[in-house]
Amino acid sequence: MKVTKIILALLFLPLGAFADAPIEPIETVKVSSEDDFEHRSTFDGCWSLQKNTDYILTQDVKLTRCLHIGATIRLDLNGYRLSRNLDNLFVTEKALIFRVDRTLIIEDSNESENNRGIIAGDFNINTGIPAILVNDNGSAFLRSGIINVTEENLAIDLHGSLRIDGGSVYSYGTGIT
Repeated sequence: MKVTKIILALLFLPLGAFADAPIEPIETVKVSSEDDFEHRSTFDGCWSLQKNTDYILTQDVKLTRCLHIGATIRLDLNGYRLSRNLDNLFVTEKALIFRVDRTLIIEDSNESENNRGIIAGDFNINTGIPAILVNDNGSAFLRSGIINVTEENLAIDLHGSLRIDGGSVYSYGTGIT
């Protein structure tokens, strides 16, 4: 009798009673300067991004430090350029733009021919540091942006995974390792 009551009780539970808790929406942040990336701390000389966030560039942005990706980050270049500022003499890894430990998704919502979004490792010293470093458990996805390294050096040093679905990687050096 008790088993029958339990079975009947389970049948009349709402369908969502056993569903996973709803996933919190990812925050969207418009970026017009490095400060808008909402870095809260540093990691290995980079600004550390530890919260799942969509970032949308609203103008060209120069970074004084690399961005450490410790969460799921979606970067919409929106037709603008993301590069490193070479004026900061205290940063030894001037070429490094991203250090990816989790997931970085790069796309460009503004796909007009005259206004293509670019991630530029336009550094003027050959440090042997790649523009993007994907660590063992990290993943990078390039959807429609352009990664351009203008000096002879690595564009991407890959220890995790990289998927290119429509973007381009240009490098004068060895490109992707």
